[in-house]
Amino acid sequence: MKRKILLCLCGALFLSASAGFAAGVNPPCKTKYPIVLVHGAFFKDENLLGINYWWGIPEALEEEGAIVYVTQQDTFNGVEERARQIARELAELFAVHPEWRKVNLIAHSQGPLDCRFLITNLTIPGRGAARNCVASLTSISGTHRGSEMAELLWKLYKGIPVLGPAFGTLIAEAVNAFASVFYYNEEDQNSLKLLYNLTPEFVINTFNPNTPNVPGVYYQSWAGKVKYISPWHADDLIVGPLWTIMKLMGAGDNDCLVSVESAKWGRFRGVITGTDDGVNHFNEINHFFGVTPGWDAEAFYVEVVAELKKMGY
Repeated sequence: MKRKILLCLCGALFLSASAGFAAGVNPPCKTKYPIVLVHGAFFKDENLLGINYWWGIPEALEEEGAIVYVTQQDTFNGVEERARQIARELAELFAVHPEWRKVNLIAHSQGPLDCRFLITNLTIPGRGAARNCVASLTSISGTHRGSEMAELLWKLYKGIPVLGPAFGTLIAEAVNAFASVFYYNEEDQNSLKLLYNLTPEFVINTFNPNTPNVPGVYYQSWAGKVKYISPWHADDLIVGPLWTIMKLMGAGDNDCLVSVESAKWGRFRGVITGTDDGVNHFNEINHFFGVTPGWDAEAFYVEVVAELKKMGY
């Protein structure tokens, strides 16, 4: 793990130095503190297919002068477990780079909950309280009030006598087995805890009251929004049913997995809608594979990071 981090960071430093020459003496994304991208549930960069979660985004930021690291916490686990893994990753990063004082976190989906738990409740081994090691948290469609989709699945699991728990446990075991292969022996997963941790019941009643924002850390957020379902876009075969279920569950405007209201946290910066049928939960991280009609994800993240730089982060 340490060797992998060292190699990644050396590459990032080389790219950022090269970008400095390409973009000029003062590249727009050369922030005071490095950028750490924190993934959501179900997927991450280290996988059997080699598909990056943040498709093309780290490279776009590095080309504009940023130093970027992508976390690899569990894909199917609860918020606390994932946050503790991020703390260990950051500890290794700070050990490699003792000159780093803080980092800027940019997180998507479940990732912002992981980051909030980290900042409020955890320490980073060798560096002390995480709140003193994080300059900012930028949340992209974070589940700050849960997801109606998770609520539906949890109700099906808990509400159907005998069959619900039995079927849910079977799926959970299959998911855990899948993770052990697809994510290179990722073990000790808990997909049922993941699901419950994304329900409005848990986030609103348990998580939020026990995870207040920390003074001195800058919190900001964006939401995604699907405007309509287009028969001409292949990804809408997946997005359309999810978006419709979210609407029927009372989510209101949503990106197919997270509502606009749930995404708001800290300083709410607005709704990303693009110029076509909107920006769905997958488009927000430049998927599927960079095909995002009417929306330039790479340019968006470059602008976000450039603004963090201007703000002194």
